[in-house]
Amino acid sequence: MLQIRYPSFATVLAVMAILPPAVWCSEITFDSLPAGNVPDGFGSSSHLTASYSTVNGSGSVDSNNMGVYYGYGALQMAAYPSQNGDYGEITLAPAPGYQVTLSSFVMAGYYTNVSGQTVQILGANGNPVLDYSPATLMGATKQDSTMFTSDLTSTGPLTIKIGPSWDDGIDYISYSTAPISPVTHTITADGIVTYYPFQNSNYTTGLFASGIGPPVMGSQWSWPLMDFDLSGLAGETVNSDGVLRLNLDSLSLGTTQMQTTLQVAPLVEAYDHTTGATPGWGDTTFGAAHFVFYQNADGSTPAGQYADFDIPEATLQSWMDSPGTNYGLVLQQEQTTVNAGTSVIDWGSPLIGVSVL
Repeated sequence: MLQIRYPSFATVLAVMAILPPAVWCSEITFDSLPAGNVPDGFGSSSHLTASYSTVNGSGSVDSNNMGVYYGYGALQMAAYPSQNGDYGEITLAPAPGYQVTLSSFVMAGYYTNVSGQTVQILGANGNPVLDYSPATLMGATKQDSTMFTSDLTSTGPLTIKIGPSWDDGIDYISYSTAPISPVTHTITADGIVTYYPFQNSNYTTGLFASGIGPPVMGSQWSWPLMDFDLSGLAGETVNSDGVLRLNLDSLSLGTTQMQTTLQVAPLVEAYDHTTGATPGWGDTTFGAAHFVFYQNADGSTPAGQYADFDIPEATLQSWMDSPGTNYGLVLQQEQTTVNAGTSVIDWGSPLIGVSVL
């Protein structure tokens, strides 16, 4: 808490000049309002809704507004709890897809210095995320006021709670809004089995009976099945298509080059490697593409080879909203494009990058 000193206009311009262009800076001030009540939605913008209420000690709303009056120290006009003994609440709720940063606000006592007051910032759940209590509000002279700084950022509403006295006045609420920055989570496959889609002299169609193993694809004869647990992202909103990356660990080729077409398909039913039951997938496939993999002349595998597949945003969102529909993915290899000789591809742990808001 500081005694307020207003910055010069040049300082304000300098600060605004260094902010990213997608950030909107705003200030709610009651200087232009007549004595009475704060109008509903006063201070709202296209990216934020401001609302005001007066609540009692149990949290019940006594009034859907706050009062406005003069006489609060250095503040020309100030908002205050409309009933003495109650608390005033000012809520800043960002629009969908935006976040709000509450930078600061200024308070003062009504013609006096007021001590032992509640000054809190509440999160979306109604619990304090920042508590300045017990606060002393300067206001005995026309030069007195107290500034509170916070720099809290939230994708949900932030509420300033003051009181419990109508001697508590507030003004100059400084905030900014900006589009929510997406966060990318990398999820590692937590279950991998090998499926043999075709029968020949060496393999019988079905799942590899030894169970969870490395994601090995031996030519066209074996396809890895991959599980990704997205339960940790429940409640999040997917921002874009995800990316499945398969990093190549090693090759065992009958030649120095292998060409093949790979695609990924979502499974539509659960599979059980202990029974060898054939898994099911629909007609949907993701990212069919032609890949060329190389092996050095000495048989070693060059580093940095990988295959990427786009996993649709809608599929990932469905898996997060309804985990029971997430049966995993199958990596399919075309049968006819493997060069002569025995070809085995060993993949590292498959990863999915999921961008959420």
